[in-house]
Amino acid sequence: SFNRLNKMEEGQRVLIKVRSDDGLDFGGTLDVSVNLSKAELNSICNLYEKNSQKYSFYIKEEQITGFLKETLKKLNLNTESVVEVTCRPDSLINVRSVTRCTSSLPGHSAAITSISFSPHAQFLASGSGDTSVRLWDIHTETPSASLNGHKDWILALAWSPTGHLLASGDKSGLIIIWDVEKGAQKFPPLKAHKNWITYISWEPLHLYRDSFRFASSSKVGSNNYI
Repeated sequence: SFNRLNKMEEGQRVLIKVRSDDGLDFGGTLDVSVNLSKAELNSICNLYEKNSQKYSFYIKEEQITGFLKETLKKLNLNTESVVEVTCRPDSLINVRSVTRCTSSLPGHSAAITSISFSPHAQFLASGSGDTSVRLWDIHTETPSASLNGHKDWILALAWSPTGHLLASGDKSGLIIIWDVEKGAQKFPPLKAHKNWITYISWEPLHLYRDSFRFASSSKVGSNNYI
């Protein structure tokens, strides 16, 4: 009941169902303590998936950062019903040398789906399910810009040969060309395909240094030359 929830007794238990964004169940309904931690939830998913992936967990888009009971209290949920917990891979970019991780770059709020280094290795671009494209300064390992304009998952990134422009394609078939120096759209968005973009490739530098032409491909097998 809600009264029991407010008191949240030490030994209280709750039924939860852990599920990924695409509907995959991590086991059946679980009877767990309200004192279950995020780390313990992660161990459950690792055991089920047989991996060592780090996950983030949400109840009604409220992230579980400590213990289960803290999020239940915040949402004032009825613990007598099965609580659905959404599981997502952690949204961190690991920048690695040959032997070790040099830095972790937090910033995206959903899974990272695409990354691409600029031609001169000054920037790293990352695209995410949070619909943003982020630029990172490789030398300082800090955020440089957040590019917002998409309304769906970013699935493809490609730098122009000179590194002045960046093309991003999303799940809706939209492509946006970004002026990297200004951190803004260079042209109006292009509705290139009816389905999601799978790949973007610019015209090679040796053919035309300042070319605005690139090719894109889509899930349904179509190709566009823009």
